[in-house]
Amino acid sequence: MKQFLAPSALLALLAVLGSLAIGAVGAPPVSGRQEPEAAPQGIVSDQVIVKVRPWLPEMVRSLGQGALGMRELEHSPLLSASLLSLPPGLSPERASAILSALPWVEYAEPNYRVRAALVPNDPAYGRQQWYYELLGAPQAWDVTTGSSSTVVAVLDAGVDMAHPDLQGRFWTNTAEIPGNGRDDDGNGCVDDVNGCNFTVDPANGDVGDDSLTGHGTFVAGIVAAAGNNGQGLAGVAWGARIMPVKVLQGDVGSSFSVAQGMVYAAKSGARVINMSLGTCHPNRLLEDALGVAHDRYRAVVVAAAGNAEAGCTSVNYPAAYDRAVAVGASGQADPDARAPFSNWGPEVDFVAPGVDICSTFPGGDYRCGDGTSFAAPLVAGTVALLLAKNPALSDADVRAILRLTAKDLPDGSTPAWDGAGRIQIGRALTIGFSRSFIPSVSKE
Repeated sequence: MKQFLAPSALLALLAVLGSLAIGAVGAPPVSGRQEPEAAPQGIVSDQVIVKVRPWLPEMVRSLGQGALGMRELEHSPLLSASLLSLPPGLSPERASAILSALPWVEYAEPNYRVRAALVPNDPAYGRQQWYYELLGAPQAWDVTTGSSSTVVAVLDAGVDMAHPDLQGRFWTNTAEIPGNGRDDDGNGCVDDVNGCNFTVDPANGDVGDDSLTGHGTFVAGIVAAAGNNGQGLAGVAWGARIMPVKVLQGDVGSSFSVAQGMVYAAKSGARVINMSLGTCHPNRLLEDALGVAHDRYRAVVVAAAGNAEAGCTSVNYPAAYDRAVAVGASGQADPDARAPFSNWGPEVDFVAPGVDICSTFPGGDYRCGDGTSFAAPLVAGTVALLLAKNPALSDADVRAILRLTAKDLPDGSTPAWDGAGRIQIGRALTIGFSRSFIPSVSKE
């Protein structure tokens, strides 16, 4: 039987350990008069994420935070992680070091900023979707246009639910009663009839797109805008269902909201999760959430490799983690070359066109733009088509089909920038399911 200390002994232990930890990292006394240090770019300035060890009683978790002058803002039971606010004068980096030194803490890290991986281009209506012929999409649509039983979660800035080309495309949570202000199914989100918003407290079902760039609506349209309906344009898998999961406000969010969204989507039945977002910073919480979504719920997680920025030219996270399918972008003028903005590295699994990609935009509009944000949903939509053809496919099976049917592209000045190559939707849905070609279905 496990032995636990009495509350008085725990308080004493916490005080001692807390003072030792603070002394060990050289933190200054925390006082309201002290000016907080400016947080480096990409970090929420007054927050820290902490994951406690699974054997820790709930009482100890709360006592530990109080002893260090921190306050819990949110807690994710499935990830055993909490988002804490910091007192004035204590930086996220220093707080992480203090907490990491405590024996009941598995890890502590800043709450990293996560950003959308695009900048939209010029507005356009009905422009030809040039890349579908390049990828052989019409051949794939002769096989399947997707299945309503395949749900693709779009973790982004929300989606314009009223867009005419997205009508009938949304996942519905049948366990939730609309508009009653309650969490009917006990999943931690109130009124999540079509998806959940993790940028607000408490989480709720308001998943509208508030991005000035229309990022979430754009990505959703690439995945599953209605096809063959006489208007607008077509998504890759217009028979699939979209689950909007709002983790960005505007085009910026945090690793805590993205991690929560990933777990929610997978637990709610999304077989595919698209994340056209990322951060330069590796972090344990996103890796943990990716493990839950992939290992426990068998979700195929597709993530953008990121667009080159000053100081951030390597593959972004979570795309860089092994359990994610990392997608870079190829160009248009030379469709076999890397798009100049696309991050690249050994973590990239596949590429897809990322220049002059057209999709839905809030307000019933359509626009075209560039970015790995738009390459990733082309792959996510392709995965949805594969799962519609054979729902028993695992992540390993999906990767094998995409890898064996991809087109290897020239290295140019960046060797192996394309991973296994540019996806070929038509080949994946035709040759990929031939008897001599299909991989064995794994028993994950």
